[in-house]
Amino acid sequence: PESVYLAAQIRSKYPFKSKGESGVVRPNMTSHPQFIKDLAENAVHAVVRAYKKYCLSSKGNRTCSAGDALPLVYVTADAPEVVSYLKRDSVFARNESVPSVRIFGLETMERPHVEFSRTRKASDLFPAFVDLWILGNSVCVSYGMGGFGYLGAMLSGGNCMAEHRKSGFQLLG
Repeated sequence: PESVYLAAQIRSKYPFKSKGESGVVRPNMTSHPQFIKDLAENAVHAVVRAYKKYCLSSKGNRTCSAGDALPLVYVTADAPEVVSYLKRDSVFARNESVPSVRIFGLETMERPHVEFSRTRKASDLFPAFVDLWILGNSVCVSYGMGGFGYLGAMLSGGNCMAEHRKSGFQLLG
């Protein structure tokens, strides 16, 4: 059966060099709160836009009309506080987005980077693989820097996807 949810993957901790800042920047809700909030909301907006475009295109196997409710948006992030922000304090949580978007996601588990994790216990990596499975079974995926979200988008069929962050502070919209 066809999935009934969208997915937004947010890699907020991705390190980068920024003009005006010395060394490598690893943004988080403490060091760059407005950037992280903008990044998170942009990721959700990107998947909603991609889904609407997909519904109207000839490759979309579902039809949507203007009055249809949007599917839920599953949010995965490398920082649980990003999921918490989207669920509790964002424009989506305050019902200020048009159309109305409903967010869900796991906000209590760290997602270690699979390649760089120092853990020896496979169970410590379960959250990352659950996220990948959920991304791969969604109708549409937005993804950011790195290859994890893109892999999830390709596993979903690659028909409905959107890149929401190219590099550094550059958000795509």
